[in-house]
Amino acid sequence: MNGLSLPDDAVFNLPPLTEDRALDLLRILAPSVVADHQEECLELARDVECLPLALHVAGRLLNAESKMGWGVGELLSDLRKGAKVIESKAPLT
Repeated sequence: MNGLSLPDDAVFNLPPLTEDRALDLLRILAPSVVADHQEECLELARDVECLPLALHVAGRLLNAESKMGWGVGELLSDLRKGAKVIESKAPLT
């Protein structure tokens, strides 16, 4: 084991959340965004497969932009597009 890896017993894998719980997590992290964009937030949760860490990062980003008074619609779209990149297959050439 090198200094960058952890032993297997030190790793905890978080399972995906249900869609309701994923939206609850986003609501905790970015309440005004979810209030104003509930359907888009649910779609984002689905796009990131309701993975807690991805939702946490997205929720913090959304909350920060919202607090600065910036529109979050474009960020929601960008986050969803980023999730789609993960699903894409790399080109052969």
